Amino acid sequence: MSTLRFHLNDRPIEDAEVPPTTTLLNYLRQRAHLTGTKEGCAEGDCGACTVVVLDAETDPAAPRFRAVNACLMFVPMVQGRRVYTIEGLRQNGALHPAQAAMVERLGSQCGYCTPGVVMAAFEACYREDLREPWQLDDQMCGNLCRCTGYRPIRDAVHMVAGTCPEDSFRRHRAEARPADLEFGRTSAGRCYLQPTSLAALWEAIAERPQARLVCGGTDLALLVTQRYQDLPELIALEGVPELRGVGRAADGGSRSGRRRR
Repeated sequence: MSTLRFHLNDRPIEDAEVPPTTTLLNYLRQRAHLTGTKEGCAEGDCGACTVVVLDAETDPAAPRFRAVNACLMFVPMVQGRRVYTIEGLRQNGALHPAQAAMVERLGSQCGYCTPGVVMAAFEACYREDLREPWQLDDQMCGNLCRCTGYRPIRDAVHMVAGTCPEDSFRRHRAEARPADLEFGRTSAGRCYLQPTSLAALWEAIAERPQARLVCGGTDLALLVTQRYQDLPELIALEGVPELRGVGRAADGGSRSGRRRR
């Protein structure tokens, strides 16, 4: 499938032209014209670019929202998924509880970090497992505030964590099913493949042994965002179920894949 298809703030998106090494952040700002998501460091350290992806693939029995760094994700990594940005939280004219808590607790100063902080708090709203103070701090550890006004931010997150409001977001999470993540585009000497099985992955590697493997983008995406390098051939591991998480192998040993938070 060479056409990018996903839902952005519950609106269906189809794009057959976007360069596959476009980061999700640049796609949001330059092609979708959603500029609420900010670029701070473009290397996954500050959290200003935080958006939320609905993940039903890691554990199909328990879909969950995941706060991710849009600056480190190539846009095909959201193929078939739902992506939410700060612009998509307000419903029927009312602020989302994560937004309202930031207002009530005076959690915004210069405001540059605020969209990313709110999106991390949005994920926290729907996490029933956040019970201990250290868990709440861990939830927000990837979002920096350079105004040093972090106590009201923490207070706001403590207000909403695990509240699971009855809204369309919760319904979408309950109804989510694993997405078809398959994507492949080859043109003008460029190739981006996102197979969805180990067999297809081995085949892609055999056909293009010089291609680089990308898994989450925490290192490889920096070649694009920091060094402006051209990556002509990439094989993404997002869609291969066997490469998610760590489990027990049939022979009693361990099986390691990867799990992106």
